[in-house]
Amino acid sequence: MGGAGADARTQLCSELGNWRARLPPEHLEPIDGTSLSHLPGIMFRRFDWPLISAFVERWQPDTNTFHMPFGEITIMLHDVYHILGLRVDGSMVSTTPSTDVLRDACSVTLDMTEEELNEKCGTKIVWQGNGVLTERIVESTLEAQRPFSFHYRAYLWLVLGGCLFLDKSGNRTHPSFLNELFVEDVQISEYSWGSAVLAYMYRQLGTTSRRDADSIAGCLTLLQAWIYEYFPCFRPQQGTLTRELAIPRASAWDVGSGCPNKSMERLLAFRARLDHLTDNEVNWLPYGVDPARRVPATLFIGCI
Repeated sequence: MGGAGADARTQLCSELGNWRARLPPEHLEPIDGTSLSHLPGIMFRRFDWPLISAFVERWQPDTNTFHMPFGEITIMLHDVYHILGLRVDGSMVSTTPSTDVLRDACSVTLDMTEEELNEKCGTKIVWQGNGVLTERIVESTLEAQRPFSFHYRAYLWLVLGGCLFLDKSGNRTHPSFLNELFVEDVQISEYSWGSAVLAYMYRQLGTTSRRDADSIAGCLTLLQAWIYEYFPCFRPQQGTLTRELAIPRASAWDVGSGCPNKSMERLLAFRARLDHLTDNEVNWLPYGVDPARRVPATLFIGCI
């Protein structure tokens, strides 16, 4: 298993971080007020694909849990809160609006007509069913002389699509998040992005666990950091956390600078280790005795 476009997403995170660093103070405040600007800086620059694959193989879509020899375990809302530092209460992120609504939002943000959205950029069409070319978004907004309101909207669009709701292509960003960016009576910081990213992660794990799948989408930083939090035996060779355990905890894990070995031998070794894993080897309380102590109380009834 691999993640097509992982290098492109890493580059995007670096570009977004550099862009934010160049902002004047008057523009930095609204960006940081979204509670999303930290995301590009905490995303892992490398992923342990054999380790991720071994866990995906144990995912059961019917229960949204990993089936282990000792029972079941899954990623929960308080994990998202602690690992990514995202809000898990607040306004619900809506379902994908109609194509017409999204196309209009794209046209306004990119300053492109509907015909221009359907034109080719190199060998690829700017707009396709799975999203808009990421490089075209950057060129038309962040790199263009346009009012800050357009830069602000495009930056958040790229952060959401490039950090939390990644697809498998690596070169496109879905426009569905523009719906929230255009709603003026609800601030971006008031949405429950943590709930949305968890639901999206569940869906991607369910899709990837099928026999014919060979890649995975979603926020893999969340998945890999979650594995490190609960399963010490799978932590990086360095072993450990590089700085104090503060939220977001993803930034504390040292995943190294090199690319881990993607060999079948490592995958087989992880499978064998999981087959013999016991409940005593699980860190059931990585955030302390009361894992929800600092997490806002939430209640959600409905499909995720």
